[in-house]
Amino acid sequence: MTAPVCSPPSKPSAPNSGPEVACCTATADSRTRRGAFLACSGWLIEALHRTGRTEEAGQLFNDLVSRSNDLGLYTEQIDPSSGELLGNLPQALTHLAVITAATVFASPLP
Repeated sequence: MTAPVCSPPSKPSAPNSGPEVACCTATADSRTRRGAFLACSGWLIEALHRTGRTEEAGQLFNDLVSRSNDLGLYTEQIDPSSGELLGNLPQALTHLAVITAATVFASPLP
């Protein structure tokens, strides 16, 4: 597998189309896969909540939580079109971002 090549955040194809924040392209087994970096989704939820956009943060948080696998684990990336989990499993950075988002989201705004 070659190192991922990251591109700027892409514009979602439809409103609330999922946790597509930053996309990376990685080549493995002669296939090229493009996935959204899930840790960025947690960071986005945190930023939205801290800036008063709590309802939007809540919707994204619920969407992110629903995308874990059957054991509640997250990978590094997700395919934005199919929802297939891609990359390393489990991915500690993604889990940390989800936990931090949950903690911040559960806290009242100052």
